[in-house]
Amino acid sequence: MIKISRKVEYALMALQHMHRQPPEEVVSAKDLCAAYRVAFPVLSKVLQNLAAAGVLRSAQGAHGGYQLARPLSEVTFGELSEAVVGPMQFSYCLHRDRVRCQLAECCNVISPIIRLSDRIEELFYSMSLEELLHAEEPREAAIRARHRGAARHRAAASVAARAEEQLVWK
Repeated sequence: MIKISRKVEYALMALQHMHRQPPEEVVSAKDLCAAYRVAFPVLSKVLQNLAAAGVLRSAQGAHGGYQLARPLSEVTFGELSEAVVGPMQFSYCLHRDRVRCQLAECCNVISPIIRLSDRIEELFYSMSLEELLHAEEPREAAIRARHRGAARHRAAASVAARAEEQLVWK
């Protein structure tokens, strides 16, 4: 199934962060990594790719970093994804209107796969990042609450296991 890559998630996080800053403020990759607990080498490469695609503007120097080069309303999810991970490919056999599969001569689902691929690509290239990032999702609070509850449960289980180990070793 379609799965958004971690690199695309990092790009969205960074752009959301930058969007919330004053327009003239420069944000460093290091600050983003610290704020969102992401790996510096991966995020750094993502930011470089976004700058190369014209989504971000980079500032060099001791106080360098990145800032939005274009409003999020002018950047589509498809553009972002392509800048970060390369051209979209929704099926193994279909790539840029070419079928590259040994079953192509006898395949009976080429047309449906092309149609599905076209619809997904149309969605990705028609959805602006502003639309994507600034829509309120009622499920977000519930997801965060479940995550916090699971994290507390894991922490409590870990404490109990350590206490039990100490009893066994004494």
